Amino acid sequence: MSKHRSIATVALAAILSLFSSALAAEEFTEAFKADHGDARVARVVYLGNARTQRSVLEDLTGIKEGMPISEIDPDKVSQSILKAGIFSETGLSVEIDETGDAIMTVKVKEKWTFIPVPSGSYGSGGWSAGIALVEYNFLGLRKSAVFTGKWSNLGPSVMIAYMDPTLFRTKAGLSTYVSYANSSAEASFMAGSTYASFKYESAKGGLALAYPLAAGLKGQAIAGALYRRSKDDAESYGFQAEDCVFTPGFELDYDTQRVSSYHKSGPTANFAYKHGFSFLDLPSYDGAKLDAEILLDTFCDGIADLGLTCQWGTQAF
Repeated sequence: MSKHRSIATVALAAILSLFSSALAAEEFTEAFKADHGDARVARVVYLGNARTQRSVLEDLTGIKEGMPISEIDPDKVSQSILKAGIFSETGLSVEIDETGDAIMTVKVKEKWTFIPVPSGSYGSGGWSAGIALVEYNFLGLRKSAVFTGKWSNLGPSVMIAYMDPTLFRTKAGLSTYVSYANSSAEASFMAGSTYASFKYESAKGGLALAYPLAAGLKGQAIAGALYRRSKDDAESYGFQAEDCVFTPGFELDYDTQRVSSYHKSGPTANFAYKHGFSFLDLPSYDGAKLDAEILLDTFCDGIADLGLTCQWGTQAF
């Protein structure tokens, strides 16, 4: 009987300890930093990350044991967590223990990150049906994986894509994709009085390596490849039966948007340039594109979206 009382006493003490700690914890703000700037982080507790690995939050917050709390910017930490796209809410609290050290608590609320997206269309141009499977917290590591499959009157197509915003836990990001389409494009030609229509099959792939250059500015080296061939007798009409193109280029992304629980607000811009090295006696080409957007908070939590798109090229971008 005494053993049971002992176990109950220990359990009650643990619960009271947790309860008293919860009462002692305060919201981590700039004012709190000013009052306890000499305190150092003794421990970091993450709550709410049921599917997300702890290492992801460690990278997003940048909070490490032993660092002074004066080096932690609460707004910057919150924005970093929300901009990751896998959390809808976050909060930071801190408790100063009896030794004068700080116990940081980072609480998050996860979004649902696996999304199946069916699609379909029917019209005078034909029909199509497909599905996209999107997971943007793959294995709980904040990676994105996408699979799409589609069938139409012109034939099947598939695509697989993978995005890693923190390659090997560095600031570099990787995006890559491969796709195959069988008869998914149809081109028509008029040569004199002769009309011909050709269907194509194609294989495409590409990758992008991104790295932050400054606050809000990111640079990307991009490269893509396309191979396409006609499934019909295009050469007998004097048209190219095969296309093979390699397209290196670069992109600049500017993003200073802020994220709330409801929406983003602020400016973004993207500039991209590509040069197409064509093979099989086809001409090379250049293309450039600029997109700019600003989202403005308006009355009653509404939002106004202003944007601009410009394109230039010797071939469609």
